[in-house]
Amino acid sequence: MRIGRTQNFLIDQLLVAANPFTVLLWVTGLFYFLVARDGKRYRPLGWMFVVPLAAGAVLEERAVASLAAGWARRVRGHTCGALAVGGALVGILAGNYGEAGAIDLYGPAHGLPKAISGINSYWARGYGDPPPRTLIVVGLSREFLERNFESCMLAGHVANRYGVENEETTRHPDAFVCGQPREPWLAFWKRFRYYG
Repeated sequence: MRIGRTQNFLIDQLLVAANPFTVLLWVTGLFYFLVARDGKRYRPLGWMFVVPLAAGAVLEERAVASLAAGWARRVRGHTCGALAVGGALVGILAGNYGEAGAIDLYGPAHGLPKAISGINSYWARGYGDPPPRTLIVVGLSREFLERNFESCMLAGHVANRYGVENEETTRHPDAFVCGQPREPWLAFWKRFRYYG
């Protein structure tokens, strides 16, 4: 909450709806349950939506912040030695916008550079100038990395102290340190764009 992630949470719930008619119907129904005189007998149903929604937003924000901070510490701790040996300019390649966002939000406090990623609008931000010569990679499979990058080695695993199973801990929990792409950065970047 202190960093503003819940600032527009309720408004964003309206924007996520499939179409304007659904939003209008949802707002009208909530108004009926919470305010309208003839909806008084159903008012607990309205509050049964609002209270858990708000409580869930606070709990989720705290969990995400804690997991991301722990993840950033863990990846940094496992990879610093390998990077020191390489002595090269460092970049962090993330497989999805959740990982990239966590790196950008929590990484600076740990001396980490901005994330680069091929997903959604992250792709448009590019890979930096000059391109990184050594990469910390999270969220991508070993098979993909071995096909596309030089000298990849396993450096650690993404985990969290709460035992929460999510995409990062179940589908691609490995963190790697890799060299440059096998083809020039520009050619690799053109075909690395994807949506999720």
